[in-house]
Amino acid sequence: MPWFALLLTVWLVCAGRARRPRGDRWRIRLYAVTLVPVSVLVLVGVLLAIQSVVGGPSEGALPATLPYAQWLGLVTNLVVADIVLQRRAPAHRFTRHSLSDRPPALVRD
Repeated sequence: MPWFALLLTVWLVCAGRARRPRGDRWRIRLYAVTLVPVSVLVLVGVLLAIQSVVGGPSEGALPATLPYAQWLGLVTNLVVADIVLQRRAPAHRFTRHSLSDRPPALVRD
């Protein structure tokens, strides 16, 4: 239950910030958080396959794997979303004062 409360809180924060006039970056993060359950399903399958190959099948594998898959799904989706955002953003957007952005100085003779 705490997992769903955290996911809901993160989703609501992203949705609130995405409604702002320039909330394009937050909309991409909102999509990433919305797709966390899909990522968790994929990661549970991958982690169970790795666990069955390495340690052999066990009956308590799914309850032990699920929390790791949930956190890994959330973190992976948000990291991929931020990588996409950084590649889409222009380079000068993150600099506070660039020399090329300043107007040329007036020269008095």
